[in-house]
Amino acid sequence: MSNLMTFADRVQSVLHDTSRMPHWTPEEARLYMADYRLRRRRFQELAHRLNRTIINPRLETVASYFANSSMHQVPPTDNRSSCWFEFCERFPAVTQIDFAVEHDVAFKNVIIQTQTRMMPAFLRFNEQDKLSLPLDSVHDRQVANWVEERLLEFLDTYLRIDGGGDPLGED
Repeated sequence: MSNLMTFADRVQSVLHDTSRMPHWTPEEARLYMADYRLRRRRFQELAHRLNRTIINPRLETVASYFANSSMHQVPPTDNRSSCWFEFCERFPAVTQIDFAVEHDVAFKNVIIQTQTRMMPAFLRFNEQDKLSLPLDSVHDRQVANWVEERLLEFLDTYLRIDGGGDPLGED
């Protein structure tokens, strides 16, 4: 392990290396950034649409069966959907399921992630999962199927802590 002075010398050496050639020509950089902006715009439109038309409606459908649930409102620019299930006698845990539509660093891939939290955690469950697709190959049916499978897995887990009571969906 080097000391701080040795590290500072190494940083200075890298910074003063005058033999480095530019990675891109100005024209290459301009073209890359134009393409980058286009991919970013396409991602933003896609993420917003997936949340609005696929993820949120399915999450709201699940939430509608539970009196202790509430959709967490997030700004549309966050590309997130979240539902909370409050602690109650029938379901004695605070539970949350989140979906997020994200991207890789170059805006070439769309990454749909889900995360489930349950406190206290009474049982083992799949806490997180993700689906990664090329930006140009995102199909609504594929995303819908994946989201539905994650929500059904969540329901299977959540219903295992069911303490019993009135049939669901009757409130």
